Amino acid sequence: MKSKFFFPILLLGLLAVSFACNKDDDDNQPAVSEAEFEIQFRVGDQDFQLGETYNLGNTLMAFDVAQFYLGGIRFMPEEGDMIRVEDKYLLVKADQTTYPVAELDNGHYHMAMFFVGVDPQANNQSGDDFTSRPADDPLSEQVPSMHWNWNTGYKFTRFDGRYDSNQDGVVDELDEGFTMHLGNDENLTEFSFVVHKDMEGGTEPLAFTVDVEQLFAGIDIPATPKFHTTPDQTALIETYVNNLKQAITFGHE
Repeated sequence: MKSKFFFPILLLGLLAVSFACNKDDDDNQPAVSEAEFEIQFRVGDQDFQLGETYNLGNTLMAFDVAQFYLGGIRFMPEEGDMIRVEDKYLLVKADQTTYPVAELDNGHYHMAMFFVGVDPQANNQSGDDFTSRPADDPLSEQVPSMHWNWNTGYKFTRFDGRYDSNQDGVVDELDEGFTMHLGNDENLTEFSFVVHKDMEGGTEPLAFTVDVEQLFAGIDIPATPKFHTTPDQTALIETYVNNLKQAITFGHE
């Protein structure tokens, strides 16, 4: 008679223990995630590396510097208001992939947004503001420099190198250099991406690609090897900014 009731009671007991263990596991799960950006430079379908030679617009080019400022990071969650990551800038470099961004509550996020450049207030800071920034601040003094002077502010993007100016089929120290430096408040460029990202605890990456081939599309480097966002370069500025808008995409190839 006792055995008739023993097994159901034992089963209920095991289920209760299992439920308690699962609840403890759920309680131990972090309620937040560490969002990070994984940003990969490409040249079309090729990996991009500093020092390598690429044929861009029928011009052989090799890059010494390829970097830009990324700020104004925002996330749109499934529920609630937009989340702004305040005072956060990334100095995105071709030889670095991973960038910690923010601690976010777990959940589903529809969109990620940011701009390339530096906001007008920071871009027009005083010399004292600039030199007082800590060394680990991306907006502090950099090598190579990402700042012109107190009148013109930061270089939003900096792409430097050499091109095959003597047309001997190789890029080396005998060739002339090129510089592509975008700046000025009006050229701050906004990006908005549908990401549909579930933040589930731990490190959660969002992947982006920078296509250098797209960035230089339609730009005649031998004709204009020095681009410094000057007033006489209006047409080139427009081309470059339009290229920039298409060069950064969500996801990796």
